[in-house]
Amino acid sequence: MENDDNILNDNFEHPLSEERLNAYLNGRLSDEERHAIEQHLAADSFESDAIEGLNQIPHHTTASAVHHINHKLDRSLRRKNNVNKRLQTDRTTWLAIIIILVLTVVAYLVIKLSVKP
Repeated sequence: MENDDNILNDNFEHPLSEERLNAYLNGRLSDEERHAIEQHLAADSFESDAIEGLNQIPHHTTASAVHHINHKLDRSLRRKNNVNKRLQTDRTTWLAIIIILVLTVVAYLVIKLSVKP
């Protein structure tokens, strides 16, 4: 995750940074900001469900819960990226082996056909 302060971030224009999320959940936003977030949530059922779940957590533990979720998501995404990098390396290695074997067979055939008995 590029930005650890934003568990719900798909792009840089996303309105739910960790600070704004906590302010929303604790009722510390202006009516205009709250309305903008609620419009965004109405358009995204996943985030709306996430906010609903966070609303069930006591307000004094919300910040630590969001931080904990950020940490777990970051660790999970890093592991997934490491696995993908290893798989890419393995594919490249196998491709190199196949190319070497094909070239070896072609070289053998060229030598075998060029040598006259």
